[in-house]
Amino acid sequence: MFAGPDREGTPGRSPRTTPPNWHPLTWLSHMLDCQLYHLRPGGHHLTNVLLHAAAAVLLFLALHGMTGAIWPSAWVAAVFAIHPLRSNRSPGCRSAKDA
Repeated sequence: MFAGPDREGTPGRSPRTTPPNWHPLTWLSHMLDCQLYHLRPGGHHLTNVLLHAAAAVLLFLALHGMTGAIWPSAWVAAVFAIHPLRSNRSPGCRSAKDA
Protein backbone atom coordinates (compact mmCIF):
# COMPACT_ATOMS: atom_id res chain seq x y z
CA MET A 1 0.00 0.00 0.00
CA PHE A 2 2.89 2.39 0.69
CA ALA A 3 4.53 1.76 -2.68
CA GLY A 4 1.83 3.41 -4.76
CA PRO A 5 -1.19 2.28 -6.77
CA ASP A 6 -0.69 -1.14 -8.30
CA ARG A 7 -2.55 -4.43 -8.50
CA GLU A 8 -0.63 -5.93 -5.58
CA GLY A 9 -1.28 -3.06 -3.18
CA THR A 10 -4.93 -2.48 -4.07
CA PRO A 11 -7.10 -3.65 -1.17
CA GLY A 12 -10.27 -5.55 -1.82
CA ARG A 13 -9.12 -7.42 -4.86
CA SER A 14 -9.87 -10.68 -3.11
CA PRO A 15 -12.15 -11.53 -0.16
CA ARG A 16 -9.13 -12.45 2.00
CA THR A 17 -7.49 -9.01 1.63
CA THR A 18 -10.60 -6.84 1.98
CA PRO A 19 -10.38 -4.78 5.16
CA PRO A 20 -13.52 -4.67 7.33
CA ASN A 21 -13.82 -0.88 6.89
CA TRP A 22 -13.18 -0.59 3.15
CA HIS A 23 -12.97 2.82 1.45
CA PRO A 24 -11.45 2.17 -1.99
CA LEU A 25 -11.10 5.80 -3.06
CA THR A 26 -9.34 6.66 0.20
CA TRP A 27 -6.95 3.73 -0.23
CA LEU A 28 -6.17 4.66 -3.84
CA SER A 29 -5.64 8.29 -2.86
CA HIS A 30 -3.30 7.24 -0.04
CA MET A 31 -1.34 4.95 -2.35
CA LEU A 32 -0.97 7.77 -4.89
CA ASP A 33 0.17 10.13 -2.13
CA CYS A 34 2.75 7.57 -1.02
CA GLN A 35 4.03 7.26 -4.56
CA LEU A 36 4.27 11.04 -4.99
CA TYR A 37 5.45 12.11 -1.54
CA HIS A 38 6.63 8.82 0.00
CA LEU A 39 5.95 8.98 3.74
CA ARG A 40 6.59 12.72 4.12
CA PRO A 41 3.49 14.13 5.84
CA GLY A 42 3.71 17.58 4.21
CA GLY A 43 2.75 16.20 0.82
CA HIS A 44 -0.17 14.24 2.22
CA HIS A 45 -1.38 17.37 4.00
CA LEU A 46 -1.03 19.40 0.80
CA THR A 47 -3.23 16.89 -1.04
CA ASN A 48 -5.89 17.14 1.69
CA VAL A 49 -5.79 20.95 1.62
CA LEU A 50 -6.14 21.01 -2.18
CA LEU A 51 -9.05 18.54 -2.08
CA HIS A 52 -10.80 20.59 0.60
CA ALA A 53 -10.27 23.82 -1.35
CA ALA A 54 -11.69 22.18 -4.47
CA ALA A 55 -14.71 20.99 -2.48
CA ALA A 56 -15.30 24.53 -1.18
CA VAL A 57 -15.13 25.96 -4.72
CA LEU A 58 -17.53 23.29 -5.99
CA LEU A 59 -19.89 24.05 -3.11
CA PHE A 60 -19.84 27.74 -4.01
CA LEU A 61 -20.49 26.99 -7.68
CA ALA A 62 -23.35 24.62 -6.84
CA LEU A 63 -24.99 27.04 -4.43
CA HIS A 64 -24.56 29.98 -6.79
CA GLY A 65 -25.99 27.90 -9.63
CA MET A 66 -29.02 26.85 -7.58
CA THR A 67 -29.80 30.20 -5.95
CA GLY A 68 -28.16 32.84 -8.14
CA ALA A 69 -27.04 34.65 -4.98
CA ILE A 70 -23.31 35.35 -4.94
CA TRP A 71 -22.66 36.61 -1.39
CA PRO A 72 -24.76 34.09 0.55
CA SER A 73 -23.23 31.30 -1.52
CA ALA A 74 -19.75 32.66 -0.87
CA TRP A 75 -20.48 32.95 2.85
CA VAL A 76 -21.64 29.33 3.14
CA ALA A 77 -18.67 28.09 1.10
CA ALA A 78 -16.26 30.15 3.24
CA VAL A 79 -17.72 28.78 6.48
CA PHE A 80 -17.41 25.27 5.04
CA ALA A 81 -13.80 25.98 4.06
CA ILE A 82 -12.66 27.26 7.45
CA HIS A 83 -14.82 25.30 9.89
CA PRO A 84 -13.22 22.04 11.05
CA LEU A 85 -15.05 18.80 10.36
CA ARG A 86 -13.51 17.21 13.43
CA SER A 87 -12.92 18.90 16.75
CA ASN A 88 -9.96 16.65 17.63
CA ARG A 89 -6.61 18.35 17.87
CA SER A 90 -5.15 16.07 15.16
CA PRO A 91 -7.48 13.62 13.45
CA GLY A 92 -4.58 12.20 11.42
CA CYS A 93 -4.56 10.10 8.30
CA ARG A 94 -7.31 7.78 9.53
CA SER A 95 -9.84 10.54 8.81
CA ALA A 96 -8.63 11.22 5.28
CA LYS A 97 -11.82 9.66 3.91
CA ASP A 98 -13.77 12.57 5.44
CA ALA A 99 -11.71 15.24 3.65
